[in-house]
Amino acid sequence: MKVRWVLEAVGATLLLLFPVLAPLVTPGYRFIYHHHLPLTRLMGGLMLDFVVIAIAGVVVLAVLQRLPSVPRRVIGGCLAGLFLWCLAYCGYVLLSGWRAVLASGGPQPALLSELEVWWHRWAFRLVVAMPLLLGALAWVRPKIARPIVGATRVALAMVAFCALWIVPELVHLDLEAHEALPVVATHAAAVPARNTRIVWILFDELSYKLALIDPPDGQRFPNLQRLHGESISFGNLQPVGNYTDLIIPSLLARRQIKQIRSTPQGKLLYREQARHEWVAYDASQTLFATAQNYGWNPGVVGWAIPYCRIFAGLLTRCFWQPGVGAGLSFEPWVARDDSVLSYAWAVPRAFLAEAHSSKQADAKRLEDAIEDDRGLMEQMQATLRDERIHFVYLHLPVPHPPGVYNRRTHAWCACGNYLDNLTLADDLLGTLLEEIDATSGADATTVIVSSDHSWRVPLWKDTIYWSAEEERVSQGRFDPRPVFMIHFAGQRSGNEVLEALPELVEYDILSGMLQGKIAGVDDLEALVGQTVPVAGAGSAR
Repeated sequence: MKVRWVLEAVGATLLLLFPVLAPLVTPGYRFIYHHHLPLTRLMGGLMLDFVVIAIAGVVVLAVLQRLPSVPRRVIGGCLAGLFLWCLAYCGYVLLSGWRAVLASGGPQPALLSELEVWWHRWAFRLVVAMPLLLGALAWVRPKIARPIVGATRVALAMVAFCALWIVPELVHLDLEAHEALPVVATHAAAVPARNTRIVWILFDELSYKLALIDPPDGQRFPNLQRLHGESISFGNLQPVGNYTDLIIPSLLARRQIKQIRSTPQGKLLYREQARHEWVAYDASQTLFATAQNYGWNPGVVGWAIPYCRIFAGLLTRCFWQPGVGAGLSFEPWVARDDSVLSYAWAVPRAFLAEAHSSKQADAKRLEDAIEDDRGLMEQMQATLRDERIHFVYLHLPVPHPPGVYNRRTHAWCACGNYLDNLTLADDLLGTLLEEIDATSGADATTVIVSSDHSWRVPLWKDTIYWSAEEERVSQGRFDPRPVFMIHFAGQRSGNEVLEALPELVEYDILSGMLQGKIAGVDDLEALVGQTVPVAGAGSAR
């Protein structure tokens, strides 16, 4: 066995696995932050894949040398074509990672969005075409193909040396990301009971314009609009940002956060703009700490943000799910036994599924997302029924695209678009309001409905999820206003706040309510200033 064969096999293995490994070794540990820890089985599965593929590569190279000249040339050309495709895929992954970094700072380059759409459409056709093309070239024009194949093999041998830092980094992450949290974390209530309750329902990417003011033709949102008629609503709220993982920590701490990263343990860091340095996010200076200090027994059910890790020790009850796209690309194919072997087998399963049909692979991911969303709703209903929780925070993953609902049948499906998800959001709100009304303290419950940001038309219109219907309804324009409305216990009329206010005012209002400084409509209006009546007020509950 030649050393060069080993190097080439290891380099080829790293290229094949790079799309999977990249999120794990990218600076900032964003994958760790959004993942349920620990990572032992995941890392074990990836290392098993690494060893098996590398050994198989050495065997293939050894056998290749024993073949006659023509088959050796053709097979070598096919393998070189495969690894050139892998190199292109790695470039795409790096550009996607750059796009994610840019997302923290503002609008993303249209070229990257167009590249993503193009690659999603053609990538797994090229994985067949490129090996066949180079194999055919090696057969009919060996003088042209030979230097290409030779350069590819040299490049693979050079890539192998990246294992000297990638493998130790994976081992380091496995050892550091050791905190294992239960699926549902419950702790003893700080106080046994109180006669008031606050339920804060946050819909991800809910548009104020479409949900409350100018619904799409043929759509009505009775639960949202009835609640709007009996609430103080903020019709000119200025968003603090456009991305959930920046907005939520900002709102909860009354601090505009523009950049975040994570420690290897999944702890949140943010860049302090004044000092230009990374500092730890201080959960003791957030609304959940205020709630605990004033005896509200806070409880959270949410997604995307690792609430149970960030606010551990402050919450009486907590449940969270990672967001769509937060996991590794192969994780939807991991078997339910969650073993090392299931992780190892999931990688080729995911690749074969994508190669066979990217649409079917997308449908599989959406089906898993639907299952997670249903699980979230069950936990939200259970938390609302637990009347020891006096400050309830529910972060729903809708109407955030992609579509997971059919608004005509009111049924979950791996279909639809943002407009279908708007109907889903309204239906889920109705379910949660019914759950609140069934509690003994319903008459003393204040309900807050908000969104982190509005429908981000510029972000979605250049993706595979955009539809002609969405283009027609949005007209390509972005209305940045998020939703924020408060229905105080017993409130029967609605007011609209027209003053342009920063979204961080939500912290001031919630903090005042938790401290007992804002007990009703008059207190709130005194804080925010002028309001006007909402037309068509009706009974929301």
